[in-house]
Amino acid sequence: MKTMNVLWLAAICSIFCISVALSQNFDWNFLDTKTIGAQKFIKENPECDGRGVIIFILDTGVDPAINGLNQTSDGKVKVIDMKDFTGQTVLELQPADLKLINGDSAASTKDNFLKGYNKLALKPIDGKYFLALLDEDKCFKNSEVKDINKNGKNDDLMLFLVFKTKISKEMIDGFQGHVKPAENSEIWVYYPDTDMNGSIDEEKAMFDYKYNYDVFSFVSPISSKTPPYTMSAYVENNNLIINTNDGAHGSHCAGIAAGYKIYGADGNNGIAPGAYIASLKLGNNQLSGGSTTTESMKKAYLYGIDFMKEAGFKYAVFSMSYGIDSETPSKSEADEFLEDFAYSNPNVIISKSMGNSGPGINTTGNPVGTSGPITVGAMISPETLRDLYGSKRNKAWITHFSSRGGETAKPDVVAPGAAQSTVPDFNYGEAFWGTSMSTPEVAGVAAVLISAAEKNNLQFDAQMVKRAIKYSAEPMSGYSIVDYGCGLVNVQKAFDYLKILSKRDESKKVLDFEITTENTFYSDLTGPAAFWKANGWIPDS
Repeated sequence: MKTMNVLWLAAICSIFCISVALSQNFDWNFLDTKTIGAQKFIKENPECDGRGVIIFILDTGVDPAINGLNQTSDGKVKVIDMKDFTGQTVLELQPADLKLINGDSAASTKDNFLKGYNKLALKPIDGKYFLALLDEDKCFKNSEVKDINKNGKNDDLMLFLVFKTKISKEMIDGFQGHVKPAENSEIWVYYPDTDMNGSIDEEKAMFDYKYNYDVFSFVSPISSKTPPYTMSAYVENNNLIINTNDGAHGSHCAGIAAGYKIYGADGNNGIAPGAYIASLKLGNNQLSGGSTTTESMKKAYLYGIDFMKEAGFKYAVFSMSYGIDSETPSKSEADEFLEDFAYSNPNVIISKSMGNSGPGINTTGNPVGTSGPITVGAMISPETLRDLYGSKRNKAWITHFSSRGGETAKPDVVAPGAAQSTVPDFNYGEAFWGTSMSTPEVAGVAAVLISAAEKNNLQFDAQMVKRAIKYSAEPMSGYSIVDYGCGLVNVQKAFDYLKILSKRDESKKVLDFEITTENTFYSDLTGPAAFWKANGWIPDS
């Protein structure tokens, strides 16, 4: 399968959206960190809250300006990289001529110009200036946010001045990012005309987000309204790529995984408030449901490995709340890629949503059928059901929508799948439910366990952490393994099990293991679980 149109996302993975009153005490049931024991574990081990670990959010984009996504629990910038793999907002660099317009120096193309280039401190290394044009109608016509500067129009034209410059040591020393360019190297710089006044001399020089966390938004000269979200940009293949955050789903998932002081309130945290976030945008919000392709997904995962090496991270977690229904779970091109990716990178954990096609059995989605990722179904605690939805249910509930196994030995685990979390200003509600929400919970758990393992000098790899999460999970009363896999995640038990694995030097012995058996559902008659559709037939063995 060459491409994969993704139909889960905000519309399906996040089925329900509602505004509720905020709580500011530590027992914050609107984002459930208690049921899986994360809250208690971090109270007892405050420095083991995901510090030093990066969580890649593969989704619709993460807005670093939202309260809760500004900083880590130890005061560092939380969102440390942003990249777009959708092709949603790709702006061609157009060579600019330098001329006088009404007595002012301007860089111009046939139809557009920006004044003030001559007053900028930075100059192009080769004397070449470029303009890039952002057409609001073309780039955001079908987006959730069509008016990106809130001036009541959807057809504005926004301009950027772009050129290559040489980076000095003084500039590098001032950069905040985990990744630093080499001294005296050539680097692209861009200037957005954020106030849309046709002049660039008062604008700030901006670089690829990973270097200096540069973000911008456009403010209309005729409107004082706050823009709906922030953006960043970088140059690639002679194009200016805009990292847009015009979908709430990705920011919501990021807050669940690693939010800190959500809404600015103490105690309103995600699972791993000390972890870093990197936004790898897969969802093109101009397409239905924020669709993506298998190739975009592959590029995002491979980029994540490159960024880990660039930025010096040993361990990382990938959280992907994406997928589609599947007729042959575990056999798609995307499944096979994730399987190989997981085992080729032993210090990486992939947390992946099971899908929202339940409650019928054999509803495992794609790409979640293989053993490489840890696949997550959704449950909701009585406390969250009460506080978010007014329910009187007194038992933990594996949600009706959470996909079930059968043909595959999935899900691996379940975790809370409903939360009030971080969303951009344009979104009208903060509470979503879906396996999209349980997935970043487990991503956060993985980050917490990695930070605890490092703090306690355990011998481990990320695949051991995955196994610890799975095989320490607790069965849920009234449900079966088809519903919950290994069970409900428990952070303390997972850490205890990880310590046992560490004492056995497990990281030196085995990466992971998988069990296959005869399964007539698949064309090669082999699958991860025994399953027969033929009437009454069971193999002799």
